[in-house]
Parts: sequence; structure tokens; C-alpha cells
Amino acid sequence: MSDVLREYPDVMTVPEVAEVFRVTGRQVTRLAREKALPAFKWGLQWRFLRAEIEAHITCAPPVRGPLLEGWPDVLTPAEVAELTRSTVRQVNEMADSIAGFRVGAEWRFLRARIISLLEQGRATSG
Repeated sequence: MSDVLREYPDVMTVPEVAEVFRVTGRQVTRLAREKALPAFKWGLQWRFLRAEIEAHITCAPPVRGPLLEGWPDVLTPAEVAELTRSTVRQVNEMADSIAGFRVGAEWRFLRARIISLLEQGRATSG
């Protein structure tokens, strides 16, 4: 992994990519929308996989290690929000569409399903 991206999470936001490229968030959003950057939509927001941004910078194929390594197999809304760089409210609003399940009144999510959705989003949007 590039030293430039080592400090960033597996899933990056528009401001983080803008910081790396030293451009504005609007430019990053435009590049994502035009498919000039590998990106996918998470809800209404653009997200970027760090491995794919690194590949874009180095002009090399992405090195895909285990996505979301170190996270528990069953995730809380707060954990999904943290790893997808969204809010708990957004995760709860998307719970049905991201195949969450209830434990009492609380939503839970399988890590494998979140990984699948991130990879699916990458394949269809990028």
C-alpha cells in the first residue's frame, strides 16, 4: 500500500479523496459521476475503496486484501456507519435494503453482507 493512503480507512469519503488528490470535493464528485474515478454510491453519497484509489494513483491493478478485516461478523448500526463513513441514522434508514435483521428493537448486519454490497456497488458504479 502507498504511504500516501496508509492512514485512510478501507472505505473513503469525498473529502478524504479530495485531500489525497489536492482538489475540491466538487471535483471528486464530478470525477466519480463521470466514472473517471472508481467509486460507488452508498445511499446518496459517493464512496471509494482505498485499494482502488491507490490503483488509480499508481496505474496498477488494485491489490485487494480482505475487505473490512478485523471487524466482527455481526455489526451494529454504529459499526456499519463507521466503516461506510455514514451516520447511524442513514444506516437505520437503509436497514431493509442492506439486509439487516433485528435483535429486539436493534438492527444488526452481517459483515459478509456489507462486504458483498460494497463490492457490488464497486462493480456496478465504478
